[in-house]
Amino acid sequence: MIYFFVYLHFRFEKCVTAKEALETDLYKRFILVLNEKKAKIRNLHKLLSEVQELEKNIEHERETTTHSEMTADRDAIYDESTDEESENLPDH
Repeated sequence: MIYFFVYLHFRFEKCVTAKEALETDLYKRFILVLNEKKAKIRNLHKLLSEVQELEKNIEHERETTTHSEMTADRDAIYDESTDEESENLPDH
């Protein structure tokens, strides 16, 4: 009977050791996957920031171009002479 308990104790210790080894292996793998995911998230955040900055620059350029075109159109309109001005100009 004592041999049976010794045997059970030995088996129990062996199972505990195997369980601890499995947990250690799983934690190591989990940490690797977790770190890879963190790196991917950092890269995606960086890419998102770059795209948002590029989008902001494009929008700024678009606004600047539109403003310049409007100013040029307005200046062209103001530079034109009216019929009244044409009538009052002396002939050369």
